[in-house]
Amino acid sequence: EVAVGDIFLIRPGDVMPVDGVVIEGETTVDESALTGAAAPVAKHKGSTVYAATANQGGALICRATRIGPDSTAAQLVHTVQTTAAAKVPLSSLADKVRSVFVPAVIGIACVVLIIWLLLGQSFAFALARAISVLAVSSPCVLALAASAAIMSGASVGAKHGIVFKTAASLQSIGTLYTAVLDKAGTITNGEPEVVTIVGTRSVPAKFLLGMAAGLESQSQDPLARAVMRKAAAENIKLSAVKDVTILDGQGLTGKMAGKVMAGGSAEFIAAQCELTPDLQQAGEQL
Repeated sequence: EVAVGDIFLIRPGDVMPVDGVVIEGETTVDESALTGAAAPVAKHKGSTVYAATANQGGALICRATRIGPDSTAAQLVHTVQTTAAAKVPLSSLADKVRSVFVPAVIGIACVVLIIWLLLGQSFAFALARAISVLAVSSPCVLALAASAAIMSGASVGAKHGIVFKTAASLQSIGTLYTAVLDKAGTITNGEPEVVTIVGTRSVPAKFLLGMAAGLESQSQDPLARAVMRKAAAENIKLSAVKDVTILDGQGLTGKMAGKVMAGGSAEFIAAQCELTPDLQQAGEQL
């Protein structure tokens, strides 16, 4: 078990057991389970890591800051459970209706009993009809319907990465016509996709994609897989690459036809070569 303040090692491919802070190492982490954003997040010394997120790169040495029910992932689960158990305005309405409905049904059953007795039927016959009214008019549906709907909605939402903070907000979804999002990149298919390639006169877009795919074929990063899928969709042959060096959380380099090629973050590429103003502007626009 990990206690607050303990130092723990996270290997490539491991899932973070607790929330913590990185004290050594660099990597990228898949935080889509918490944030919904598909793009991996770079981590380095001083960065915060969260329980239930997956390490996609190099090894990390971290210090535990929050464990068990205090972790971000546990609080997320608690929010889902609280929402599922909470009462919504619809439940309150059902309770009010039930408070009137039950006495009314009992009264109707008594009237049915009396009517059948007045019509000359036996007491057993009349009682059976009165009990039938009570059985058919059971208020159990009113009591369970709203709660069952909220539990089902909260569960389905959680499976699709949507967490409702309150049960009332879940109920209001039924009348929602417009949603305004204040953060980009969270409502996605969960996989990054290459949509634009900016080439130059000397390096056309298709040739650039072939070189990038050849280089990224040596990486397991989600962005690398996106480049590979794009190359496959365009039926582009991958360039041969050798002497690949992967720098966790930054990018990678390799040799193609005797020349050093690099792929990675904008900061990493800027450190490897000088970008023309046109390419810098295109990158900022994307």
